[in-house]
Amino acid sequence: MTKILIAEDNESNMKLMYDLLSSQNYDVHKAFDGEEALQKLKNNNYDLLILDIQMPKKSGYDVLKEINTPIKVIIVSACAMEKDIELAKNIGYLNYLTKPIKVFAFLEKVKAALNEK
Repeated sequence: MTKILIAEDNESNMKLMYDLLSSQNYDVHKAFDGEEALQKLKNNNYDLLILDIQMPKKSGYDVLKEINTPIKVIIVSACAMEKDIELAKNIGYLNYLTKPIKVFAFLEKVKAALNEK
């Protein structure tokens, strides 16, 4: 079963993404801040990380810089400014969605990211 970690501090956004992914039969796990996300990434093998940028303890950018295992990442953030998107791309992450998420676009992005080589 495909294993996905969602790192998101907003409970409403977490619930929406969790429910959407669970309904597609993914094995979904939660982290509510950057430090928890990094800890879970160290102790588990995930196929995909859904990552918010503005989180407590460590930002999504900090998480991206500290990931030491190959993993596919989709950034989902309210930071919709071009400079934010460019910063993520410069770090090496091209999958970027802005909030509020559009349900079908979100699910399509997840499927596409999981199918990337």
